[in-house]
Amino acid sequence: MKRILFALAALSLAVGTSFATTRAAWTDTVTVTSNEVQTGTADLRVATDGTSTAASGNWDTASQTSVFSVTGLVPGDTPKELYSFSLYNNSTNPIAFSLAGQITTSTITPDSGVDKTKLLLQVYNYDTPAEVSAWKTLEEWEAGTVSLGSNLSNATVKRYGIKAQLDIDALDEWQTQVVDFTLTVTGTQI
Repeated sequence: MKRILFALAALSLAVGTSFATTRAAWTDTVTVTSNEVQTGTADLRVATDGTSTAASGNWDTASQTSVFSVTGLVPGDTPKELYSFSLYNNSTNPIAFSLAGQITTSTITPDSGVDKTKLLLQVYNYDTPAEVSAWKTLEEWEAGTVSLGSNLSNATVKRYGIKAQLDIDALDEWQTQVVDFTLTVTGTQI
């Protein structure tokens, strides 16, 4: 009798398993459309009109002509400085920038062969003078990027000045020279 009950139990288990694995299973599918991902933008703007607010000023996304012009540099004299440009971070929030500059072109007249290691330049935050680049020679500014010593948070404006100084060892070749240069500033997301 035990064998018959055991056989019936085994048969029931086999039939139940077979039914569970071979029965029809209905399905239904829905579709979710118009899913979208939008990316933000890095947007560094420049002005040279002395503006200190995002609402005012002549902001440009490419370039502006600087008002920076110092005269009367002599070897070893106190650095000459002037306001040069403002930067505005108009990027998608929360993009902030670290800032670096490089002199991408320079023209020296009348003698382009002067020793470029004798002209020292520094870029500084006009409103917070402690935020400065290192003093670098014209040659070093041309050779690679130089940190401007500060970051630019989203939706903020900073004004910058440039200091210029002739090294105390600058030779007579530097008399009556005019240096015209282009400073390219790069903001890198941090």
